[in-house]
Amino acid sequence: ENLVRPTALANLAYIIYTSGTTGQPKGVMLTQHNVLYYLHALTRQLGDKYRNVDFSSNYCFDLSVTTTLCPLLAGQTVCVYEGDILDAAAFRVHLSAANVGFVKTTPSLAMALLPGSDAH
Repeated sequence: ENLVRPTALANLAYIIYTSGTTGQPKGVMLTQHNVLYYLHALTRQLGDKYRNVDFSSNYCFDLSVTTTLCPLLAGQTVCVYEGDILDAAAFRVHLSAANVGFVKTTPSLAMALLPGSDAH
């Protein structure tokens, strides 16, 4: 039997957990509309400027929405990094070899990726 399940923009897409400014974890419910609006806005902003997009974060983190769904919707390539993300030198090699033009990451990893960084 083919079950039809109608969906609406107000329906829940997923829940992210954040400690925000309180330090206490809390769930933030994102609706289908929230996610679609974000994907549409970011896809329009990025356009086809970046052909290869890095995917090195854990898929459980919210930023993985940016690094998977946005590029796929725009017809871009998602470059999966399977190495140790904390090995900044190896990660830089991966980014260069894959000709990655877009990376969404944490500030501390971004600093480690800067030329001249001695982070390991």
